[in-house]
Amino acid sequence: MTKSKRITIDELRQLLDYNPTTGDLIWKQRPDPSPGWNTRYAGTIAGHEVNGGRLVHIYRRTYRAHRLIWALTTGQWPRLTIDHKNRDWRDNRLANLREATPIQQSHNRGRTTSLPKGVRRQRNRFIAVIGSFDTAQEAHTVWLSAAKAVYGEFFTVL
Repeated sequence: MTKSKRITIDELRQLLDYNPTTGDLIWKQRPDPSPGWNTRYAGTIAGHEVNGGRLVHIYRRTYRAHRLIWALTTGQWPRLTIDHKNRDWRDNRLANLREATPIQQSHNRGRTTSLPKGVRRQRNRFIAVIGSFDTAQEAHTVWLSAAKAVYGEFFTVL
């Protein structure tokens, strides 16, 4: 079975409405002969939640809701990944979305250890990518300064 072609933005606009306040995609009424579909789905939130994000199935193809929203609101398919500024994949308001490279997006992730972001422990030392320090706080302070300059708007402390 071959994969179906990607839907056009004009086709998207015929099928979906976007609520900028909630970030939801809403199914529109479909033209006949879809009366059963319209009774069941028209006016409801499109897609289903998987691992904190929303997936939408259209014509045998699966899309991430935030990519559809980007296409609907900008008139172009995203060239890069779409990053959620507040790191909440459920928050698909356009103000929370931005195009980002995978590296930029990786800098907008939360902490995974009890140490401050940018610091790791190696034996009895605390290591930042830019040097070695006697304390975790010292390493974190130096790393924060460098990270803000390097990562710009994609930098977050948490």
